[in-house]
Amino acid sequence: MFAIAGWLVGACGAAAPPTLSPSPSTAQASVATTPSAAPTPTPAPDPFQCYELVYKPFTRFSVSLDDQFGPTTVEVIRPHWLCNPANVNGADPTAADDPEHLLGYIIRQTVPRFAKITNQVVTDQFGSLTLDLIKPDYLTVPSAKSMTSPPPPLVDPTLNHFKCYRVKHGIRRVPLVTIDDEFGSLRLMVRKPFRLCIPADKNGEGINDPQIPLMCYVVKPAIGEPPFKSSVAPVYVNNQFGQSTHRVDHRRELCVPATLGGP
Repeated sequence: MFAIAGWLVGACGAAAPPTLSPSPSTAQASVATTPSAAPTPTPAPDPFQCYELVYKPFTRFSVSLDDQFGPTTVEVIRPHWLCNPANVNGADPTAADDPEHLLGYIIRQTVPRFAKITNQVVTDQFGSLTLDLIKPDYLTVPSAKSMTSPPPPLVDPTLNHFKCYRVKHGIRRVPLVTIDDEFGSLRLMVRKPFRLCIPADKNGEGINDPQIPLMCYVVKPAIGEPPFKSSVAPVYVNNQFGQSTHRVDHRRELCVPATLGGP
């Protein structure tokens, strides 16, 4: 803002002439050229290495989910999937330190009845695929995780909720992928596409940008790599559904950021 100039009194007591304020047109031009702060973009999600959890009792409940395929109501059945942020082929050495994990819950869509979604073109770092979405099977929730004690909840998580769909497609062979996450480093073989996870609005909470899907592949250890051993010590998780402890059973899927298009 421009200050309104007053009279300046000189040392001899004589009054100085007033300082003129800029004309309205000049002031408007100055305001118009003032640069505005650019919004800070939300980073794209990390790749995730996902693990199956040992079964434990859980009280079911229902939530609403709205993704690019429309609004639905689903029953949340139980937690079944823990996904660690992962460094894939050395692309991001800091990925394993990201505090935002995903806890996946098995779901059953109750309203409306699900109809197969066909011919969805998915492109990721491994190439392009045309997929059919067979059924929704997971809701993933941004979660804090610790291997030593119950963690505090995430503060303003940047990850979206994802509604995941089982997909139908042939085999995809990727000879070797190197993975680093909180559970260690190893070489994996990517075997086939298995699940596509779409950003979803849960209970009207909104969707963060960017709205980037995750394409998940079944993986197996490369020749010479040891199999994953089930954990005896608990893993501690905290998310908007509350605190929980779990045991990790075995390695499941590698999920990587993707783009999605279709008819």
